[in-house]
Amino acid sequence: MRAIVLDGRGSVELTELPEPVAGTFDVIIAPEAVGICGTDLHLCHGDYPTGKFPVVPGHEFAGTVISVGSGVSRFKIGDRVCVDPNVACGNCEQCRLGAVNLCHHLVPIGVTSSGACAELVSVPEKVVY
Repeated sequence: MRAIVLDGRGSVELTELPEPVAGTFDVIIAPEAVGICGTDLHLCHGDYPTGKFPVVPGHEFAGTVISVGSGVSRFKIGDRVCVDPNVACGNCEQCRLGAVNLCHHLVPIGVTSSGACAELVSVPEKVVY
């Protein structure tokens, strides 16, 4: 699949990557709209403090479900969805207090894991709406 990849040193490359495969509780989405914001600009320059490179950007997006893992119960192929890009662990002290935005093990989609500037993106069901 085609995807945009940032190297954190100012390079933006359109490249071919393997298509994601849905894990048990994952949803594969074909993005239809992706926002670009200041976070993405910082990622391009490599000065976003938690960026992990190389990375496919795109943390603000919506699209259509094209595949679901065997444990996914809330979505089916063809559903139109949006995503909360902040994947919290659910186990740390902050998560247990309900402050998932302060999760000690936060995995932000499009910042430290592959985002939606690609033909397909895989995300956990728990952050899909």
